[in-house]
Amino acid sequence: MRRKGFIIVCLLLLVIVIGTLLFLKSDRGHKMSENAAVRVVETNEGYELLKNGKPFYIKGASGDGYIQELVQAGGNTIRLYDTINTTKQLDVAYQKGVSVILDIPLPDYGRGKWTYSDDQGVKNLTTYVQKYVNKHKNHPALLYWNLGNELIYPLTIFPNRFTETVNDLIDLIHEEDPNHPIATTVAGTSRAQTLGIHLHSPKFDLIGYNVFGSVKILDKTQNQLSYFLKLKPYYISEWGDQGPWEANNEYWFSIQEKKGSEKARGYFRTYQDNILNNHSMLGSTAFYWGQKFEGTPDWFNIFDEKGYKSPIYYALKSSWEKTDLIYPLEIVYLKFKNLSSKDNRIFRPEEPLEMETLAQSNYSDSLTYEWNLYKESSSIYEGWKLLSSEFNLKGKGEEINFNTPEEEGAYRMVLRVYDNQQNYSTANISFYVLNPNDKKE
Repeated sequence: MRRKGFIIVCLLLLVIVIGTLLFLKSDRGHKMSENAAVRVVETNEGYELLKNGKPFYIKGASGDGYIQELVQAGGNTIRLYDTINTTKQLDVAYQKGVSVILDIPLPDYGRGKWTYSDDQGVKNLTTYVQKYVNKHKNHPALLYWNLGNELIYPLTIFPNRFTETVNDLIDLIHEEDPNHPIATTVAGTSRAQTLGIHLHSPKFDLIGYNVFGSVKILDKTQNQLSYFLKLKPYYISEWGDQGPWEANNEYWFSIQEKKGSEKARGYFRTYQDNILNNHSMLGSTAFYWGQKFEGTPDWFNIFDEKGYKSPIYYALKSSWEKTDLIYPLEIVYLKFKNLSSKDNRIFRPEEPLEMETLAQSNYSDSLTYEWNLYKESSSIYEGWKLLSSEFNLKGKGEEINFNTPEEEGAYRMVLRVYDNQQNYSTANISFYVLNPNDKKE
């Protein structure tokens, strides 16, 4: 009897597993009209994005503005996070022949539970999404919507208020705008989030993956999931060399940032190795087309505040135009005088220091140097304090002299070098000030 009962249980489990697999492998997605302005179609090789009936492959960037520069670099798409100047950005993009992926911000699952558990919060969110979609749905530059960036979509057995709200918003957008697909983005290559989206929100038309170092395993995870799922079309919604969270740390936990030219080589290599010949996806948007403070003042910046171009810009231009990598400006080295690269860079308060750099340009004999000293925060996501105005940074050229601050903690000297052709490059060195007389309990 026990053996018979065991066999029955095993058979039931087998039926459940097979039924679940058949359910996940079935096509439960949203069907777009053949007359839609933009739609994704299945082909013998995978999926293809059609815009106005013609194949469209995404060569673009994620950020805000600089659309003319995108065209000059050979790009055709920009993913916009800015929801304030949307109309202006769309108009400029249309004038320049650039397609736009419009982000619609949503609170993520972890930090936004209060929104999704509150009826009024959900109502406010729904009203906002509806107004935003109706305002921009007929713009000819629109490629598709991106509903929520890194929602941290949960893998749960049963639906909850979060998944129900997301699905209601998907249905709302599809009803208000049947002409454009809807995407969402996943942080990294998370199998759990990808599975959760397929299980509970199958009416998303495509998925974007925000990948940096993990771009190397994206194909592998997609192949693994394909055994269990009928995978949705996807594109790489953010990519670069590496994120601050992936970088090596100093002894005192400050992150180590690469020079501008090293980042450029990383972007170029990533495109060549993981994107250029990958025909299973709909394209990619590099990160970050603009400037933002994340990790350090310059980590992801492709432009500075004045619109000068970093070496990463030229890495993308070379990638999209399929040419050899060429960037006009490079910082060869930045270092402390009389110190080797193996020294630990831990100093006493008010210790005199000297730094030097060597930069070279292919097109300009005139270079200017901008040095800035920062007090680092304890987290890569918190603000830093700019200390340059409080210190007498003597030299301002290829060499600089200064005394270390009195306050114990982590600091970083950030160097930007500019030419007269609207290009710049960056390098920085972190160090730690340790007060041997500071007695802490």
